Amino acid sequence: MNNTKNSNEEIQKELKIILKKNNKTELENYFIEKDIAIKDIRGGGGSDNFDLLIYSIENGASLDILKFFITQGQTTLDLNYTTNHHGQEKVPLFSALMNNNFSVADLLLQNKADINYCVNNKEDGDIIHYLFTHASLNNKNLKYILNHGYDTYFLFTNINSSLITDFIRSFKNKFLEIIFKHYLFDNAFIINLLKWYKNRTPLSLHHLQGVITKEKIN
Repeated sequence: MNNTKNSNEEIQKELKIILKKNNKTELENYFIEKDIAIKDIRGGGGSDNFDLLIYSIENGASLDILKFFITQGQTTLDLNYTTNHHGQEKVPLFSALMNNNFSVADLLLQNKADINYCVNNKEDGDIIHYLFTHASLNNKNLKYILNHGYDTYFLFTNINSSLITDFIRSFKNKFLEIIFKHYLFDNAFIINLLKWYKNRTPLSLHHLQGVITKEKIN
């Protein structure tokens, strides 16, 4: 057991060195020489759960290298998963969008990553919640998410969601503007919504959902 663990740790160290070079050929040769598969690298449990794909995304691996990982693991590699690294839950697509790496996000979506995947099936585990919680939501990645099939359930229907009210309370007016304009709400509605909070008018989530539903119908 310890030998296996030590072997995995050694492989991880060697892979990190190769990935720093961003050399796809050397990487391919390494997998051939070691006779290992992608699935042998990912996982392992514990709080220091090394994930090869996420590590590569977060450390600027080229698209060719990421394509190699996806191609090699296509029969076993489901891109919709959560791993835990030092207490932080991570998802491949979420990691790409945290850094506005849209070319990587495109690649993942083309290979069946789900824009509506939720971290461990949590009610607040969707990608916008995740990025906002990790202070990584910005105008560009928010627009990208909305333009790639993000489910309005997380914004307007889920009674356990506080996304819109969180944006209001933290004065993220631009996020609100982007969201409501995307769903064709007019400027008057957006201004009134912001006024409610500015004037400290009590606005429960239930009330907010009712106002939004009425606006959408009109």
